[in-house]
Amino acid sequence: MATARRRPTARSTAESIKQYIIDHALRPGDLMPTESELCEALSVSRSSVREAVRTLASLDIVEVRHGHGTYVGAMSLAPLVNGMVFRLSLDEERTLKSLVDVVQTRIALDLMLADEVVELHRGGHDRELHRLVETMRTRAEEGQSFFEEDKAFHARLLADVDNAVISELAGAFWEINMRALPGLGHAPPQDIAATVDAHAAMLRALTKGLQTSVDDPAAAAQTVYDVYGEQLGLDLEQQKASAVVWAQLATEGTKEQGVMRVTEAGIADQQAFFDAIGLEIDAKSLFDLTVQDKG
Repeated sequence: MATARRRPTARSTAESIKQYIIDHALRPGDLMPTESELCEALSVSRSSVREAVRTLASLDIVEVRHGHGTYVGAMSLAPLVNGMVFRLSLDEERTLKSLVDVVQTRIALDLMLADEVVELHRGGHDRELHRLVETMRTRAEEGQSFFEEDKAFHARLLADVDNAVISELAGAFWEINMRALPGLGHAPPQDIAATVDAHAAMLRALTKGLQTSVDDPAAAAQTVYDVYGEQLGLDLEQQKASAVVWAQLATEGTKEQGVMRVTEAGIADQQAFFDAIGLEIDAKSLFDLTVQDKG
């Protein structure tokens, strides 16, 4: 007795399209085959291809440009951002706690990248970053939002970071943070001029290096407070006290070079953080302790 041939589902067709992208070494921005070509290559119907493409488009795996065709998508973290923002909007009983969790994760990711970002920008003058801060200031004075400029500022800071995964996660959690605030009923800081000043202070600190945090802990604490204080309910005096302790713990190498020395204990703490947020990353692979002993 002959068995009926199983009809491909949209889900299986989506997997087949993903495999097609891999097999043909297509990269983000590359033009995909036409609908007819995919039907023929995968032996599936037009309806299956259309539904599969819609699914993949929602995941940023493909991008449909009407009138031009279908392209391989950027495969960004946009689906994660959209899903997290929606999830936060549903969590009515724990909205503030959820937002604090997001901000704390964002801070952790920022701190993981801080040394490299400082080294990339120390002693330089990034015209685009300064232009963005001035545009933010102008828009603030006009009472306008500067969400796009703020987003571009943080993206520019991380543009040259070597670890693309952590950089993308940091950017994603910044966007989750900023997009979730209005939806949760927690408006952004009322004094938007202070927010602009915080970005300007951040830029000054970057160009001077972490040396600033060692030489002037109070100023470093003020910058952290200006950026995160309202959302996390930070106490400025406690931040200053912590900054003093941090400066006292800085090694001579840190004071001379403006970078934090990495230790085995620090790497273990980093691994614990990765494990807690579900990232399958070996923290030891991110650091080379031998670099600190050279010279």
